[in-house]
Amino acid sequence: MATQACVLCGDNNPDTNANLLLPCSNHSCCKDCLPDYFITATNNEHFYPPRCCGASLVTEALRNILPEDVRTKFLEKEEEYSVDTRSRIFCRRCIKFLHPDTYKTDDETNIKFVACSADGCSSITCVSCKCLIAGHVKDHQCQEDEAEAIFQQFVKEQGYQTCTMCLSTIELSEACNHMICQCGYGFCYVCGEEWCGLHECPQYGKPVYDLEGYNQDGFHRDTGLNHEGRTRLGQAFEDAPDDEANGEGGDADPDWEVLQFMGVNRAAINLIAPEEREQILMMARSQLLQEQGVPFPNH
Repeated sequence: MATQACVLCGDNNPDTNANLLLPCSNHSCCKDCLPDYFITATNNEHFYPPRCCGASLVTEALRNILPEDVRTKFLEKEEEYSVDTRSRIFCRRCIKFLHPDTYKTDDETNIKFVACSADGCSSITCVSCKCLIAGHVKDHQCQEDEAEAIFQQFVKEQGYQTCTMCLSTIELSEACNHMICQCGYGFCYVCGEEWCGLHECPQYGKPVYDLEGYNQDGFHRDTGLNHEGRTRLGQAFEDAPDDEANGEGGDADPDWEVLQFMGVNRAAINLIAPEEREQILMMARSQLLQEQGVPFPNH
């Protein structure tokens, strides 16, 4: 039986009509909090579709009671999310997403192009080279965009990384090298590989290698092992006190509410830096709510 308490804010409204029964049939949500699900999914594809207990909240009934601005932005993103990340094309002038259904083909040259539908734009983009078509479509010749070439050179010089999932260019704005792209893919800013937790790359800053190939933390760039033949996670377990290595803490740990669901991964999470630990726990809370319906009203 569904509880009338809002699964997000925890308010238990005595008016049974005030809170909305979610599609999972296990939880309810107040009308003030409902937009949060859709705003989060709009801002981060990792949380699309918005869910509770694994059940999608994308229903006509729920969408119709959203504020108009929230609903409009969500529907626009929903169109974008329906297309594979590597196949998406955006207007080079106003960055509006250009849906494949709007592509056209010039009969004479067979050039595929798309006109931007954003207010005050109407720019034409070549689907093949993704460059703006300044004149007539039939006169267009695909070539490397000079501005794009300059940008890629800048990216290389600055040491920026590219998300291998959606090909977005990402700049490290904070100290931790664990990156989470807007598409939801997590990777290491140093090596570009999918994030797997503690590994040979330094957690913070650029790696500095000695003549033997070991970085400033003592781990080899090729093998991922230190001089003792241990991985970073293995060394962390070796150095940690017994209670931390076993991931014990129970009710004394304020984060136990989410750590208790992590099983063997709990020990590894307890050994990483505080900033990254909090980021991982925040993501875990959101996933537990959406996939298993576990509420964390105080977060």
